[in-house]
Amino acid sequence: MTATDSIFESLTPADLGLPPKFVSFRLPQRQALEWLTEQCEHQVSAASIPTGVGKTSLAVAYTRLLGVKAVYLVATKALEAQVLADFSSMGMVNVHGRANYTCPNYGDCDKGVDQSCSLAQTESCPYSHQVGLAADSDLVVTNYAYYLWSKGVRNKAFADTGLLICDEAHALEHQLGSFASVKLYARELRGSHEARPNGVFTEGSDNWKTWAMDASAKLASKGDVRELDEDEADLLDRLRRVTRMHSNWVWQFDDRGHVSFEPIRLAAYTRGLFAGVPRVFMMSASLSEFVMKLLMPSDTRYDYRSWPPVFPQQNSPVYHIPTVKLSWKSTDEDYRQVIEQADRIISGRLDRKGILHTVSYARARRALSTSAHKDRFVWNEDGSGLGAALDRFRTSESGSVLVTPSVEEGFDFPGGSCEYQIVLKFPFPNETQRVVKERCAQIPGYRLHHAAQKIVQMRGRAVRSEDDRAELFLLDNAVKQLCGPEGRSYCPPGFRIFTVNKVPPAPPKIQPNN
Repeated sequence: MTATDSIFESLTPADLGLPPKFVSFRLPQRQALEWLTEQCEHQVSAASIPTGVGKTSLAVAYTRLLGVKAVYLVATKALEAQVLADFSSMGMVNVHGRANYTCPNYGDCDKGVDQSCSLAQTESCPYSHQVGLAADSDLVVTNYAYYLWSKGVRNKAFADTGLLICDEAHALEHQLGSFASVKLYARELRGSHEARPNGVFTEGSDNWKTWAMDASAKLASKGDVRELDEDEADLLDRLRRVTRMHSNWVWQFDDRGHVSFEPIRLAAYTRGLFAGVPRVFMMSASLSEFVMKLLMPSDTRYDYRSWPPVFPQQNSPVYHIPTVKLSWKSTDEDYRQVIEQADRIISGRLDRKGILHTVSYARARRALSTSAHKDRFVWNEDGSGLGAALDRFRTSESGSVLVTPSVEEGFDFPGGSCEYQIVLKFPFPNETQRVVKERCAQIPGYRLHHAAQKIVQMRGRAVRSEDDRAELFLLDNAVKQLCGPEGRSYCPPGFRIFTVNKVPPAPPKIQPNN
């Protein structure tokens, strides 16, 4: 039975109680619903669903078909707000950590619980009240960080969850890595041992365990562990976690003297994320089988399927215009060639807005200093300035160019808000981070997979409907690695890169009424 001759052919969003803005299901949505409910055999189902299919409404429809409580996980507050706005009329509730709620006594509920606030654990506590609302709702949206942390303390908001929805699942590696990591601060290193350990330990050394055992014993010797203050108890917990680490972990000092420990492989944490939930649905526009093999325990079976693009591919061509191959060894002359090529693209598109993806803030500064179009640029110096830069860009005149490394994924620029994108540097992972360096060394194909994910996500920023048109230009010659059979295996079905020797003419500009 196929989607064209099953009950899913006539199924509508209204049949499942979805909000009126969702008028009908697209064919890929109906196919996915049939696949999920009638063909998937395992706890985990994973799907690569292209932009435009409607992942969120698909996931909520799946929830209604199952008739269970669902927790919808997202990576960013912006996406959480978007999901909540779409489905709050269905009773969807969101919940965050305590610090996000205003305490009438202590400023926020995190400080309140530290001070044994009399309202804590009562309905008068804003945080406890919201947890109670989530416990009573069969549709909850929250972020990965809060879910991972609070699940360990048996949060009643997530009790009896029947379906866990993992949106933007290609980013699970980052979410799990951040959750699993352990950080020791410089002041703690000085206070926990006679000598600061920086410089004593070499790459691959296991001496951290010995040091952490000594430091934790010194801390515990102060008396009954239950009598330690909250900071001391937290430090003791982190030290004990260090003593349990093995060859899967690497450590790295930052420029402030803090040291972080991170796991190379993350399958054990994926298992913990999914534990106790009967069904899990992972979805993303760039969720490849490589990602699944990277994240899933080797003894865990899962169902996987990918769908081809739904928007006309000619509306969002991906071009490689040969320049030079960039690396950490690249000279100012190399970057001059790349930026001059970017200038030629911009010169032919002064009647529309574009985005210049720089991959790093240092490269953004190179573009700002040498581009012939620098007066058109809207940019942010660092992550804290992104919101203001986006506001300026969205309200700017045609011809403006957003120059940033910060919008590779998670942001939408539909219609005339962006009609072309330029990528200066092929986005290989940052191997100055030791955990990334080890993943590249130990996991075949990791570097190219990471870059392919970034390129696919960048392309989707400006193509949000079948009426959108947006070119993507790749200027770094390292992109040739995606053009061969191995490189294409890391990309979604139908993704193709065209190599051209000169800038093609600009397509017709999107009119405001579109």
